[in-house]
Amino acid sequence: MALFSLFLIYLAIGYVAPIAYDPIGPRPYPILIFSLMAFLTLIITFRPVRFTKIIDLGYDKTVIRNLLLCVFVYLSRRPVYPVE
Repeated sequence: MALFSLFLIYLAIGYVAPIAYDPIGPRPYPILIFSLMAFLTLIITFRPVRFTKIIDLGYDKTVIRNLLLCVFVYLSRRPVYPVE
């Protein structure tokens, strides 16, 4: 993923917009986003040991049941359109 991000940075460096409304131009935004994507991919890949500890979110059976009920109600109330 980091290599793909670096490839996207390479593509973004050559980007030239026909109309630019920003004073600094449209080029820095994709470069910044893809640089952050590459950096965060490397952090996730080579993360420290302290990030591998399990986080207890406090979910018990009633919280999980209520979440599943919310998902079920949401999915059952969606309009279903006929397929032609």
